[in-house]
Amino acid sequence: MQAGLAKIISNTKPFGECLIWQGYKNDDGYGCVMFKNKPWKIHRLVYTLVNGPVKDLVLHRCDMPACINPWYLFEGTQDDNMKDAASKRRLVRGESHPKAVLTQEKVDYIRSLYANGRAPYGTRKRLAKELNCSYWTIDQVLRGTTWLN
Repeated sequence: MQAGLAKIISNTKPFGECLIWQGYKNDDGYGCVMFKNKPWKIHRLVYTLVNGPVKDLVLHRCDMPACINPWYLFEGTQDDNMKDAASKRRLVRGESHPKAVLTQEKVDYIRSLYANGRAPYGTRKRLAKELNCSYWTIDQVLRGTTWLN
């Protein structure tokens, strides 16, 4: 186990306190290897070799996908991952999100119609047609599941 870890570490380059994997990286920047005939993300493999089997995700304290420094890796859930990303302002939000169909101005307009808690019957369908989006997009804005600002 230690020999395998030493071989992995020898294929890194220090960057500050990070150990950056110099082998193959996928499109998201995560190092990838084959280990015992199984594909692994290298940070997950390092965490497993140091700490034992992983139940969920292996996250980075340093936010560098290619870092494999065991001290910067920790186990967490997808919820932990999203909370970590949000706390570090790494989530794409609002108009800058690649799938956004509304602008901030349109969201403000939608909310202004519902500011007092009531809007004329059929407003959501009319708004969806007017703003060239789906009824569900309007509904999600009003429920606060999207455009959380």
